[in-house]
Amino acid sequence: MQIEDKKYQILQASLEVFGSYGYKKTSMQDIADALGISRPALYQYYKNKEAVFLALVEHTLNLGEQAAIKGFKHSADNFECLLHGIKDMEQVLFGPIFLKPNGKELLTLSKKLAPELMMNFEMQLFDKVVYVLKKALTEQEIDLTKLNAGTADAAKIILQAIDGIKNASNSLEELDRQLNLFLTIFWQGLIIK
Repeated sequence: MQIEDKKYQILQASLEVFGSYGYKKTSMQDIADALGISRPALYQYYKNKEAVFLALVEHTLNLGEQAAIKGFKHSADNFECLLHGIKDMEQVLFGPIFLKPNGKELLTLSKKLAPELMMNFEMQLFDKVVYVLKKALTEQEIDLTKLNAGTADAAKIILQAIDGIKNASNSLEELDRQLNLFLTIFWQGLIIK
């Protein structure tokens, strides 16, 4: 089996284990047991639990970025691009987490243990939101003077609100519904009529 294939299997198993037991209660033995391998075999791929978790965060963020890129290219309509870019990314990033008892703990821990990875991802998402807003402004579809803000401030508001919605949501369906509602209300308030 290829090393990358094995690492992918380890990350899939670790998501299950971390999600079920939480980070603190998870051991390398738990991850090895979930894979049906020995703990020494697991150590051939990752030196410790933190390394597994960081690899999981990086892998998940890469998947989220790919989903966002695809979503932001969803259509020529600016609102549809914004909506799908964010919702598609959220589905990939948080879909597996919402199904786990300790999923929200993993979100919080990601920011603590992998701040640079999280910050880079958030900056890339911020840039995509700014791009859509600037495009909509150029096409005279929206007017940000209603907010008394520029594109960077508007993008920041959107992403902070999404963070709050994500933290308050108890299911993926609720997250999806509330994101749709928030983004629709926000966009409708900016449309030039």
